[in-house]
Amino acid sequence: MLHILFILPLLLSFGLYFAPRQYKAWVLGGLSLLSTGSVLVFAFKAILLNELTEISIPVAFWPQATLVMDRLSALFVMLASVVFLATVVYTHRYYDGDAAGGNLPHTPYSFQLQLMLILYYAVVLVACAQNAFVFLSAWELMTVCTFLLSLYQAHKRTEVRAALSFFIQMHVGFLMLALAFGMVANAADSFSFDAVRLYFSNNDNLLIFLLFFAAFGMKAGMAPLHAWLPEFYASIPGNLSGLISGVVSSMGIYGLARVLTLVQGSYTVIAVIIIAVSVFSAIYGVILAAIQKDVKKLLAYSSVDNMGIVGIALGMAVLGKSYENSFLMLTGFSAALLHTFSHGMLKALLFMSVSRACDRAGTQNLDKMGGIIKHLPHTSLLFLLGGMGICALPPFSGFVSEFVLYSGAINSLSGLGYGVTAFSIVTVVVLSLVGGISLLAYSKAFGVGFLGQAREQLEVQVDNGGASLYALLIPAVVVVLLGVFPVFFVKPVYQISTSLFPSYDAMFIRQSMLLTLGKISMVVLLFTGLVAGVFFLRRYFLRKRTTAQGTTWACGSTTTSPKIQYTAASYAAEFAALTKPTSGLGSSNMYAETDFFPVKRKVETRFFDLIMARLRPYRAFLSRSVNRLAIFQTGHVHHYILYALLFIILVFALTFVGWI
Repeated sequence: MLHILFILPLLLSFGLYFAPRQYKAWVLGGLSLLSTGSVLVFAFKAILLNELTEISIPVAFWPQATLVMDRLSALFVMLASVVFLATVVYTHRYYDGDAAGGNLPHTPYSFQLQLMLILYYAVVLVACAQNAFVFLSAWELMTVCTFLLSLYQAHKRTEVRAALSFFIQMHVGFLMLALAFGMVANAADSFSFDAVRLYFSNNDNLLIFLLFFAAFGMKAGMAPLHAWLPEFYASIPGNLSGLISGVVSSMGIYGLARVLTLVQGSYTVIAVIIIAVSVFSAIYGVILAAIQKDVKKLLAYSSVDNMGIVGIALGMAVLGKSYENSFLMLTGFSAALLHTFSHGMLKALLFMSVSRACDRAGTQNLDKMGGIIKHLPHTSLLFLLGGMGICALPPFSGFVSEFVLYSGAINSLSGLGYGVTAFSIVTVVVLSLVGGISLLAYSKAFGVGFLGQAREQLEVQVDNGGASLYALLIPAVVVVLLGVFPVFFVKPVYQISTSLFPSYDAMFIRQSMLLTLGKISMVVLLFTGLVAGVFFLRRYFLRKRTTAQGTTWACGSTTTSPKIQYTAASYAAEFAALTKPTSGLGSSNMYAETDFFPVKRKVETRFFDLIMARLRPYRAFLSRSVNRLAIFQTGHVHHYILYALLFIILVFALTFVGWI
């Protein structure tokens, strides 16, 4: 019965084209509940009972299209299901013009909603595929759906350019995956994942692992393979930003984690490569996040640094496997899974809350925002909650995942040799550094964008609730529950790790970690109760008093102006100056020393991504090369028939000489 409920919503989604417009979002909601409900039953059975679920796709020409949901797949499916439901709720009236700025015609509206459901199914297929051909097909479907969904505002040139950049770079990663799986199939004569393990057992692990690492790292947005990410995240529609940033990019981590369970050798070299790239990604990403003026780009670069943290955890796990250390291996792998799950929820919350604020303020530029909390108080507080969580502050989910990684690194400082000790120190230092800079980035975003006075006259709508606000509560509740009751989340994640690496099952490790987290949970509950008590006591004693209100940011001055407030650039100016080699700090139109009577000028501080700047000439060269190929696009049908005929002749010729 559950297998039918899993497939049925996808078939029924074609009914969206026939439903009246006012009921389309409700139809999608019903289909989403059916699909996610059946999938979540499979996921809970896999995680709690360790029951593998097999779903055979009834396609005659695809006999190997069998999906298997194990514990690792179930975790990512649960992440996708929760964020997808939140996205569907957020989308309820998004395309009606209230937030998006215009109405979609009947058929494109239906297609957009159906694509969302197909994207969810593509993610489930990727997570549950046990065959390379099925995996690559679902991976491509996920990319195509994401690309088409991002083209909602195709009339804007910047959005189209960002979508094409994403599409091209994802296909570069797809070619790497196809090459890696092709090498496996050529050696083992099989497309199954078991063949990948067999290949790793009988061949050198390094080359094929680098192909997998580059492809999955590109999808996750790890630096220096992140060139597609900032512009794409800044341009995708607000209702989809949480789903794409929180789920689609996380599938890169899923692919990397799955491959690491199959690796059979070269552990030390692989661990060093992963940690080195991840440390660079974490530091580079958080530095660029702290200096951004565009709030969505700030969140995008924050994803780059968080994917680096996940990579560090995976690298430490591989290092533990190299030294046969159960604590480091299980703690590192569990921390990576926890942080990916936490990051997915937090980024869904942050992007949806920011999109809600930006859609109503009409801008993403922090320098033009300000005072948003006065108009959107609930949205602003939920953004603050997400920012505290992503900075790993208690009592939120980010703190729990990073605490597990801290524990693994600190407990490995001695007894495992100088190499592990050095990497453990690096891990602790990087996590501390990234956490501090993250506080700078998100305090800037909240202080400049949501507090203070409005810097320009923006037509900010009043926060009157609605479906989009309720959607934010879905990931917010998960983030708080994970932070307040971490034992209920950490224990299943440790069980996932021990099921993937059964020879490393050490009960005392899990029990000691759960005991520590239980004590932290008690402290958090006591602290929360204390804060709540103080809050209600204050309200009780002040209930009969009149609260005085004054101008925000007055600082004792009677002549206040929004211009005396910090801007996004000035808030992080000192930090940007310290990190100038990385951030690319520069200014334009400065006054000259001999300019005694200067004319009116505009002084602007700008930052840019040095990696993307270095790639720009190559991108321009590629663009010119592709444009030259347009000579073959003549518009004449007989020319296109000739091209097809020449291709057939070429295939016959290559077959005749034995090259095919």
